[in-house]
Amino acid sequence: MKRATNSDAITFVQITGHAEGFPNTQEEIQESMDFLNDTVQENGGIEKLQLKYLPLNTLKASVKSEIIDEYGENTRLVADKQKDDYYVIWVLSKAENQYHVLYQEDFSKDKIKAMLKNGQ
Repeated sequence: MKRATNSDAITFVQITGHAEGFPNTQEEIQESMDFLNDTVQENGGIEKLQLKYLPLNTLKASVKSEIIDEYGENTRLVADKQKDDYYVIWVLSKAENQYHVLYQEDFSKDKIKAMLKNGQ
């Protein structure tokens, strides 16, 4: 995120360019970086983002299996709490000491609860 907020497009693309539907024109990449930068600014800085790691073993077996089948066992999920009880979930994969974003999607709090073993 620091790379996006510092307008480091090369590193930003290295990290996020693996994601499904990632923008592929210079203008779209800039728009994506601007959106992320605006999100960080609205939250008062990177340190104030409400990021939460979601271990795969906290997910229901069917959800965990689907994620592993699609993205592999070394996948990590990170949730970013947004306004109005919805979250952005990032599917990350670590390669060469750097995480890469493979997928991103918005989820309501209720939908996330339905994905978790204990529903919380």
